[in-house]
Amino acid sequence: MISIGSYSENSNYNDQGIRAIHSDKTKTRVLNKEDLTMILNDKTASGRIIGRVLYIDKSGEYVYNQRTERIEINRELYNPKFIYHLLNAPEMRNKIIKQSQGNTQIFVNWNGIKNTEYLIPHLNEQARLEKIFANIDNLITLHQRKYSKKLQTWEQRKLSEFVDKAVDNRGKTPPLDENGTHPLIEVSALGGVHPDYSKVEKCLNDDSFENSLRAYIKEGDILFTTVGSIGLVSLMDSREEAAIAQNIVAFRAKENFVPEYLYALFSNEENQYKATRIVMGAVQPSIKVSQLVDVEYMLTPNVKEQKKIGAYFSSIDNLITLHQHQ
Repeated sequence: MISIGSYSENSNYNDQGIRAIHSDKTKTRVLNKEDLTMILNDKTASGRIIGRVLYIDKSGEYVYNQRTERIEINRELYNPKFIYHLLNAPEMRNKIIKQSQGNTQIFVNWNGIKNTEYLIPHLNEQARLEKIFANIDNLITLHQRKYSKKLQTWEQRKLSEFVDKAVDNRGKTPPLDENGTHPLIEVSALGGVHPDYSKVEKCLNDDSFENSLRAYIKEGDILFTTVGSIGLVSLMDSREEAAIAQNIVAFRAKENFVPEYLYALFSNEENQYKATRIVMGAVQPSIKVSQLVDVEYMLTPNVKEQKKIGAYFSSIDNLITLHQHQ
């Protein structure tokens, strides 16, 4: 049975062990191979499940429950696996997320979603792109297996043991200037290896930058969202003339800890979930940094190993970026 709990943040199927009895009602909801299903409700605190899509790999094996929608693909025009990747891509999912409603439990209406427009290439190009995505997925799986083997020598440590809170501007909104030269990094710019400055819409002038901030970010700081989309991270680049908004905290690696490695650590789905477990509020989810610093993470204290793992994930991120540009 495919229901809300069947969806995950990595868009893979989660088998909850729920089975449906064959009946007149269920036989109309049996899925075919290469069907897609989309979740229309989200009960999670992070709000990252809504609009996720699953790919059905077998006919006659699954039935779909209420608040999940069946999508049957016209195979003469569309490659099902490509459409699966397309709908799960962050830029595309934002089109669905923008249509969401509700507070404690957010939802979207299928009537609105089915009229949403997407830019889609010709079928031959879809097939080629799908192969690229499959290769990336295989590469990520390979590195995740290596990562899992490394965990055997790792240690459990509190966040405060390996990073310092470097910048926290919460509760302090600096004066803005549309002609300013200091970009103000907000949540929308995070989630990639480095901040995406194409999504920065606000700036500070020199006076605001010099006199209205409590502290300044540096290259190598880990930017961590604490309000709204909890747990998004990016590694600060060389633009130290930038500032962070009040819903972002910057952590700075302590001695003997490698920033690139810590970025990969925080980007891990399981670790991002740890942050959502201390979320407060429903309308505007948030976390307290005082609680976050007590959250425990599994990591390696070996600097050489940190550098290798950081390099592993940097190469994957670079490859993904390359294919996104293509």
